[in-house]
Amino acid sequence: MSKNTLFVCAAIIIFILLAQSQSYYVPHEFSISTETDGDTVSYSIHGISDELYTEIHLENGFDTPSTYYLLRDGDYPSKRSQDTLDSTTFLFSKEIARCPSITVKTMDAAGIRGLMDGSLSTGEYGYGIIMIGGAIPDILYDGTASSTVIQWMNGGGALYWMGEPFGKYISTKDGIVEVPEYGTTVCSNLFGMENAINDSEDEIYAEDKINTEMTDTLKVLCNETTYGTNMSIPTDALFLGYGKDGYASAAIMKYGSGMLSVFGSASGTQYSYYLAHVLSFHLTYDSVLADKFDGRKTSDTATGSFTDTPGQSHFVMLHDLRVSKIWSYDRDEGRFL
Repeated sequence: MSKNTLFVCAAIIIFILLAQSQSYYVPHEFSISTETDGDTVSYSIHGISDELYTEIHLENGFDTPSTYYLLRDGDYPSKRSQDTLDSTTFLFSKEIARCPSITVKTMDAAGIRGLMDGSLSTGEYGYGIIMIGGAIPDILYDGTASSTVIQWMNGGGALYWMGEPFGKYISTKDGIVEVPEYGTTVCSNLFGMENAINDSEDEIYAEDKINTEMTDTLKVLCNETTYGTNMSIPTDALFLGYGKDGYASAAIMKYGSGMLSVFGSASGTQYSYYLAHVLSFHLTYDSVLADKFDGRKTSDTATGSFTDTPGQSHFVMLHDLRVSKIWSYDRDEGRFL
């Protein structure tokens, strides 16, 4: 057999294999339609796929923002590599896109300082801030409880944190500065107790799930507690994921009139999925799982209905091995977003 013949045969085989692989990895598009009759909400999920879905009803206590600003600023160094930051941002953006009701924009440190100053002046806190770099720019934080970011949370701001222990590192344009006596003085000043945030030199992975039903239902399955939150912290808090030695892998805690969410991962890249789920379900430190219903979408359309109970937030999540979509019910518009 000639070389040309072998080449043609090989090309044909590769083409067939690629065609077969495409048949297994066809992307699925889903949509949801809604009808209301008084306080009864009926929905239909459209799209061809054999997919699990869960109807979820939460009592979140209060509304969280739908718009978030992700801090990215090359002028301020990070505790994480550029590749890790880029990967975390990419994965988070991809995951949050599965929830159409949430908007995330990137912003530099000066822009976020402007937002915070505006909120402190007007008392309006209609957005949240996300930080993934492990160090807080010095125009937002100086290591004390009187810092702009701390006062902003006290006033009503919602901050979501992934990275090193919260408040341990300050990022300046000349480098990163470690705040001394973190586990004692700093934690006491910021959280009202010593060792409020774990500060392990080694990565720690927990095996014991906490708040099991809620953790499983909302797919907040993070299990690293390297920089986890002490579950004895003296404030209202919701702990999810896994716990070890008294520290939780994911915590949403009351902070003054605002809120601080901490994800205790040293690497953080995969935690972007869980952060996206916390935002998508509008979780707060008061959140309670009121009810849920599991089903499987086995045809072109799956249907369901529920009673729109005051004080509850309603969601429909498509999922199998991974979450495909999270729709949030908008009571004012009478439809899922």
